[in-house]
Amino acid sequence: MAADQVLDYEVVLANGRFVTANHDTNSDLFWVCLTCSPFQHCASTPLTAFQALRGGGGSAFGVVVSVTVKAYPDIPVTISTFNFSVSETDMTKYAVSDYSNDDFWAVIKHYLSLFPEHADAGIYSYFNIFPSAVAGAQTFTMLPYFAPGKSVAEVDALLASLVSTAAAHGIAITPNTVQYPGFQQAWAAGFPKEMVGLWNTQSGSRLFPRKNWATDASFDTTFAAVRKVVASSFLIGFNIAPTLAAGGVTADETAVNPAWRETVFHAITGTLWDPSLRDFSVIDQYRSNFTNGPMEEWRQVTPGAGAYLAEADTFEPDWRQAFYGYKYAELYSIKRKYDPRGVFFAETAVGAEDWKAGDDRLGRLCRV
Repeated sequence: MAADQVLDYEVVLANGRFVTANHDTNSDLFWVCLTCSPFQHCASTPLTAFQALRGGGGSAFGVVVSVTVKAYPDIPVTISTFNFSVSETDMTKYAVSDYSNDDFWAVIKHYLSLFPEHADAGIYSYFNIFPSAVAGAQTFTMLPYFAPGKSVAEVDALLASLVSTAAAHGIAITPNTVQYPGFQQAWAAGFPKEMVGLWNTQSGSRLFPRKNWATDASFDTTFAAVRKVVASSFLIGFNIAPTLAAGGVTADETAVNPAWRETVFHAITGTLWDPSLRDFSVIDQYRSNFTNGPMEEWRQVTPGAGAYLAEADTFEPDWRQAFYGYKYAELYSIKRKYDPRGVFFAETAVGAEDWKAGDDRLGRLCRV
């Protein structure tokens, strides 16, 4: 996680002061463990507070002017890109419905089954599933499979079972696998430029924990929930395990949502409405149906997990738990210390519960 790499912040507080926040100065705004040296955890001594800025979400504690982060030696990175779908000819085997396209979904299920193994190998994969031009069908696109420190041969080996499983279902996957001499070159070559923030969409995300892969039964239940939602919508997915080893910190030494530390699958989906629609009551119904429908399906199979705050449903029922986990209470106490008047606000930022907007959510903010 990026927050694990931070050494120092410069920040303007709500009272206008320009301060530094690090291990030694304004340490509660950054990190507190008074008996520890920086980035060294003493298991026998509990942390007296969590840091706020280092993983505690935006729009709550101050205006960050600069961040000092750790640097690492550059390394070669191999990326692989590919896509697949089921042809119109093959689709004639299926009834056109949300639950058609069984060969396609069999390949997706196999790929999802690899998530713990691939994440443990240090892979970051970024992919999507969208409806294709063929009625009832979807297309999978890998954008990319990002493998720091891996060779082309190693990446091809990691993808071999996916390619062979697809072939067994009559689907051809031809990975384009290339090694780059450095991280930046691989990033520029592999990740597309994107547009986000469309006004006529409501998105939501869920962090699927490793324990959902622990047994065949739990994995089958997880996959069924993913397929049920995505078959009639879309998926933007990430196979990633933000472990602690690379950051040199422990779970309680940053304010990062603890659900991230158990995650192997970050999934985003959403709902759309006609961009010409101006009836907010109808839009709110779209949003409510999404929150209590598809997103509830995913919450049900990931009890106690969470969501990624930056790409989440702002109507998340228990947003403090979903976005911050057990660290919320301490974050809120730090918010009250550094911004007692609530100068900084966002709808699901720390301290948002102190304020209420008008009934149409467009009115003036008032204290609760």
